[in-house]
Amino acid sequence: MDQGEKPPAFYTSGWKDRDNKIPSDPNSLFKIASISKLYTAIASTKLVKEKRLFFDKPLTDYLPDLKGRIENAEEITL
Repeated sequence: MDQGEKPPAFYTSGWKDRDNKIPSDPNSLFKIASISKLYTAIASTKLVKEKRLFFDKPLTDYLPDLKGRIENAEEITL
């Protein structure tokens, strides 16, 4: 929910490092394995349906900084 000018609140639970009992924090990174592919596909498809994303547009339309950094980035589509 938008809180106006208030900074966002972050909440965490669990362990950043279970063996050493280090609690997680908002900057903790976790491996989420292949399940992320499902969420990416669903989110992408919803954005295409809303005409906010297009599978046939080049990657550089969305990430212009990749031009020249990734070979053929201007031709790669989602």
